[in-house]
Amino acid sequence: SGAAAGPMDGWAAYCCSKSAFLMLARCLQQEMGPRGVLVGSVKPGIVESPMQEAIRGVKPEEMSMVSMFQNLKKNEFQGDDSKPHVPPSNGLDTAANAAFFVEWLLTKASDEKFPVSSGEWDIRDAAHHHRWIEGVAPPSPPS
Repeated sequence: SGAAAGPMDGWAAYCCSKSAFLMLARCLQQEMGPRGVLVGSVKPGIVESPMQEAIRGVKPEEMSMVSMFQNLKKNEFQGDDSKPHVPPSNGLDTAANAAFFVEWLLTKASDEKFPVSSGEWDIRDAAHHHRWIEGVAPPSPPS
């Protein structure tokens, strides 16, 4: 979760829990990796959910970033969510798309491709969209 990356007012407990989970995943990667166990953490993007709905109803004096969450709703994904799609860059994604991404990671990503240097798989990372979203071309190599 992006909430693991830094503090947000009004979200102390949530940010701390996400940071703790990320550290657990990193520790398990280090401890279990030599035994052939793959451990990963997923950043599923910002997904429309009851939590998002509650956040959008918070007063700005309770959470300074509430307007950002309200704008994400205005730019939410509007297409067909019955198949994987590139997540919106400045809007809410669908739970179905996050599920497609996690399914790909758990059932189709090869052992060689599973580990990532950051320790987290980010649904918004365009470097791997071509692997799990039909019709997306691989990124061009750097020149």
